[in-house]
Amino acid sequence: MEKLKRTKQLKSLLHILDNPRGVSEKSINRAAHTMSGRNVPTDIERLYNIEFVKPRVRGTARDGSRYSIYQLTDITQVHNLIKLVKYNCLTNRFKSIDQIYFNYAIQSYEAYFKAAAAKKN
Repeated sequence: MEKLKRTKQLKSLLHILDNPRGVSEKSINRAAHTMSGRNVPTDIERLYNIEFVKPRVRGTARDGSRYSIYQLTDITQVHNLIKLVKYNCLTNRFKSIDQIYFNYAIQSYEAYFKAAAAKKN
């Protein structure tokens, strides 16, 4: 049971890493098959000091329900999340993830932050 929980946590972390524009509770639920996707980002913030943008961006789904978007604040937080993913793989004896994946994620986030900064100016 504990191994399953750790696998879901890793899937959640990778889902956040894959999406520079942010993730919602529902997208985390779908990606990691969790019961409450809202708990994942708040646990990451609380336990590992990885910061997400506040105030949260709020949206409305087609069915009228409200949801929050969780986005990493800057490239430092991306690097911290990558360290957490690597640590998670090491401690749970998961197959290590190729560095190319992390490099691609860093490039994606850098491009997103650059575009977001240009949009503000």
